[in-house]
Amino acid sequence: MSDTDTIARRAALGRIVGAGVAGAAGLLIPCPAQACELTFKPGQVRADATGRATFEAFIFIEHRRCVISLPPECVHVAPVGLRILRQTGWTRAKHDMYRCEFEVQLDGAQGSLRIWRDCAKKGISEGAITISRGGRP
Repeated sequence: MSDTDTIARRAALGRIVGAGVAGAAGLLIPCPAQACELTFKPGQVRADATGRATFEAFIFIEHRRCVISLPPECVHVAPVGLRILRQTGWTRAKHDMYRCEFEVQLDGAQGSLRIWRDCAKKGISEGAITISRGGRP
């Protein structure tokens, strides 16, 4: 490797390290917080012929300086028109994401599940999903 290549690599490394330090310093600058996001997978849920359905819920922690913790008592679940047969606990899937799997039984043709979390930074974050009985294709 030539001296020119070595100098170019050191300069590039210096820019990367400098950008990392500046980025870390940027974390200390106060900025408005965004609400945490609740999503479901799949986005649309159809129950089988018996009225049962399985899906996952995800909570994405959006705050850069938020203390990442999710005690079970801060997440609320409200079923309407369905019963929860099984619910796993909220587990950390990534450093900023939690997941929970649900199995539900519809009482009629349609039901919904609302999940909300009291976010210490921004207030209530919530999400809801409607589950309907699947028909023939």
